[in-house]
Amino acid sequence: ARHPQVSIVMALNDPAAMGALAALQNANRIGTVKVYGVDGVPETKEMILQGHMTATAEQSPRQIGKQAAEQAYRLLAGESVPRVIQLPTQLLTREVLPVSGKEGWN
Repeated sequence: ARHPQVSIVMALNDPAAMGALAALQNANRIGTVKVYGVDGVPETKEMILQGHMTATAEQSPRQIGKQAAEQAYRLLAGESVPRVIQLPTQLLTREVLPVSGKEGWN
């Protein structure tokens, strides 16, 4: 309410984006501010489909865990491991979600 000029919120993660949505709802600004999150939390996917949230950059906890375990075993076996491992992310929007079949955590 104190910052009517705000038109976009880029949250650190999806729970923070949901907090921003709650604040926007209290200020009667839902739908007037674009809200973005990061993680692909199942609840935010529903918020996106309802048009309350704009998008989230989806990560895969399963792939993160799998890669972490694989690299830990390699390290324990005395093998070298890369310092940085990049896993793919996907921007989930209202247009992408219905055709992606993305439900729950991926």
